[in-house]
Amino acid sequence: MSVLDPVLEATRAQNQAADPAFSVFVTANAGSGKTKVLVDRIARLLLEGSKPSAFLCITYTKAAAAEMQRRLFERLGGWCVADDATLAADLKELEAPNANLARARALFAQALETPGGLKIQTIHAFCERLLVRFPLEAGVPPGFDIADEPRAAALLGQARADAALADDAPRAAFRRFAAKLHGEGLEALLDRLALRRGEFRRFERRQGALFAEQMLRDRHGVVQSAEEFARGFIASADLPA
Repeated sequence: MSVLDPVLEATRAQNQAADPAFSVFVTANAGSGKTKVLVDRIARLLLEGSKPSAFLCITYTKAAAAEMQRRLFERLGGWCVADDATLAADLKELEAPNANLARARALFAQALETPGGLKIQTIHAFCERLLVRFPLEAGVPPGFDIADEPRAAALLGQARADAALADDAPRAAFRRFAAKLHGEGLEALLDRLALRRGEFRRFERRQGALFAEQMLRDRHGVVQSAEEFARGFIASADLPA
């Protein structure tokens, strides 16, 4: 076996993965060419007539999304200005059987003119876009803002401070947990609760807020005062306070 055999085999596998006729799952080490395969696959789909607006490419990081977009535009831009011989050789290497030179040269302008741009984005940006388009279905206020990490941390810190300074039950509950968990343990617990607040809200809607609160009280041994019990009874019975 020659030294080139593994390289040729890897190239063949990449070309197969880039073939849009197949649905594929690619797993490989960093730096092995996954981004190239994705860019080749998108390029072949474009050459076969797919519209740029029909693509959705999801990544985990902004850097990966920017790199994929940079490589794709670099490829399409190169086709736009390449001479016939160079472009034909590139298309042959891409193994795009139905490609023609005129269409390849037009793809760069089509991608630039796509309304909203090519959808190569992080999963967080994609989810935010869905929430913006369908706020009522998602249960969020229209025109909402996304808090960045520093702002979110500041808001959580303020909420914790308010709970610690609150009257009656909230302050007692906060102090109870603070006594059991101190330092990073308490911070980690509150962070986990904040991340899973949606689950608790769904539980409240299914079971009722009073039942959910009582269940937490029973689990952690928190006894209601007579005044708290009376307020809860009046609220549940819909009686005038």
